[in-house]
Amino acid sequence: RDRLIRNLNVPRGGSVLEIGCGTGRNLEMSTRHYKGARFYGLDISEQMLRSASAKFTRTRSERVILAQGDAIEFDPVTCFGSSGFDRIYFSYVLSMIPEWKSALLHATTMLNPDGEIHIVDFGPADKFTHWSRSLLWAWLQKFGVQPRLELGAAKAPVDLPSHLRWHYEQLFNSYAAYCVIRFQSTNIKQALDGTNALAPKRGTLPGIY
Repeated sequence: RDRLIRNLNVPRGGSVLEIGCGTGRNLEMSTRHYKGARFYGLDISEQMLRSASAKFTRTRSERVILAQGDAIEFDPVTCFGSSGFDRIYFSYVLSMIPEWKSALLHATTMLNPDGEIHIVDFGPADKFTHWSRSLLWAWLQKFGVQPRLELGAAKAPVDLPSHLRWHYEQLFNSYAAYCVIRFQSTNIKQALDGTNALAPKRGTLPGIY
């Protein structure tokens, strides 16, 4: 997750939305990397948001706005007073949202021009042995986590608007999937191949913690 955050390459003065922000751990890290950016966090859990709010109250961060809402239908203007964002990311969240495809499509409707959606989640584990994959999935299911196998595929799992393109990469022997949705006018692999100043070397992203 830390490497994903470093690789967002948020433009100066840009806006970043985390969908499924939980206790705000990722947002807190993001504020350290992108000091001129504005941050927004959405979560469906009131308890999680209370923890996140307390965290940002302690750090006196005024650049983070939190809101409660459902990832598949929230209104960004109502929640945050903004209709679009430069970066949107899901960090191990889609595997816990039943209607995850709807959540992903909804996010594409609020992406600013030249914006990006970054996704990191559990991969298909298709390079694991049958026994080890079954063991991993049984463990994840105890926590209500359902790996989205389509995230680890070359074809986008949803019908994207024509101006957007999908790129994916399997990591850690297919344990994780890292996906990027970007405007087709830009180099979609930039976020994965280390060409921006903050990106780690190819093959090292994202970290699993």
